[in-house]
Amino acid sequence: MKICSSCKVNKELKEFNNSKRTPDKLSYRCKLCSSIDAKKRYDNNPEFKEKSKLRGKVARLADPQKFRDRNNARYAVLRQDLRDYKQERGCIVCGYNKSPQALDFHHPDPDVKEGHVGKMVGCSQRMEEEKKKCVIVCCRCHREHHDGMLEIPV
Repeated sequence: MKICSSCKVNKELKEFNNSKRTPDKLSYRCKLCSSIDAKKRYDNNPEFKEKSKLRGKVARLADPQKFRDRNNARYAVLRQDLRDYKQERGCIVCGYNKSPQALDFHHPDPDVKEGHVGKMVGCSQRMEEEKKKCVIVCCRCHREHHDGMLEIPV
């Protein structure tokens, strides 16, 4: 246990960042206080904000493959989550759940549709919100519904 120098609360050691400068190798401030201070500094200092953005851009330009690999790994996890989500639920009409590639996200109310769920892997929060608006149907039932042959229960 350690007391944060900012908020004066006794906290677990895991709630402090590592620091080479202190005797116990932990920061004087807890992670939460450090984060709040960094956000204030970023928001209140336009010059710092620009320098920070520039540092990120320079790092991306120096090693673009590193950032590409990181993003591709993140997208792969999100795509797999989508596949698992579809396969767990299966078609709401016939119950099919063998192949996630044969299952579609269907918006019962097309007016609330903001985009295709499968194309939103770059923004997990938007993707989660859009998934909640959908039901899962197999490709056959989905096509029959759009041909007017089948009514999808909601």
